[in-house]
Amino acid sequence: MDNIEALMIVTNTLAFFSAVVLVVYFVVRSLLRQKQMTHEERMLAIEKGVDIPLYPVSKKKEKRRLNPYVWPLIFLGAGLALTIGSLMEGDTEITKGLVLIFIGAGWLTAFKMLKKDNGTKKEYELDENEKESVV
Repeated sequence: MDNIEALMIVTNTLAFFSAVVLVVYFVVRSLLRQKQMTHEERMLAIEKGVDIPLYPVSKKKEKRRLNPYVWPLIFLGAGLALTIGSLMEGDTEITKGLVLIFIGAGWLTAFKMLKKDNGTKKEYELDENEKESVV
């Protein structure tokens, strides 16, 4: 291993851990800032004589739903990128990219098959013969 490869390994490792430290720093900073703002609001309410609950009332957050087509499209894009990259390098081994492409395509197909107009799963009804055999 020559010096350039060792330097690249050290640089990549430092960059990764620096990114982790920065993410943790900003998350903790935002949480502390939110706690400070809540404290300041409560102190102002106390000064004005407004009744406040002993414990803060948590607002029920509405879960933000991710579009169900995002992950299949990510798989399709990653598979396409791997396949094209392998072909551009002259490599004939493109199975990694094709696997991701087919995972994304299968996932999209499953969503399309299970999706109804209002976005819920289809309920399959039993025929009269099937109802009698089940009962």
